[in-house]
Amino acid sequence: MVGGAAYGIGLLSGSALEGAARQPEALGPLQTMMIIPAAMIEGMGLIGLVGVLLAMLKLNSAVSPAAVPQAAAPAVHAAATK
Repeated sequence: MVGGAAYGIGLLSGSALEGAARQPEALGPLQTMMIIPAAMIEGMGLIGLVGVLLAMLKLNSAVSPAAVPQAAAPAVHAAATK
């Protein structure tokens, strides 16, 4: 998701630079029109990243350490005692 946000900001800034190259006198309004959507795109990427991290923490806490399969437990114990 963060990669998509970076790609979107790259497309936005590339288009703004192309517009400024075609009409240099419109540089000020182009910058203003570029900064607001770039901030919104970056905010959405940050919200997505925080959402994924919160989901990972919630899923991690739902798995108990005692959930080791019984068939694997003797092998783990034997490897730990050597």
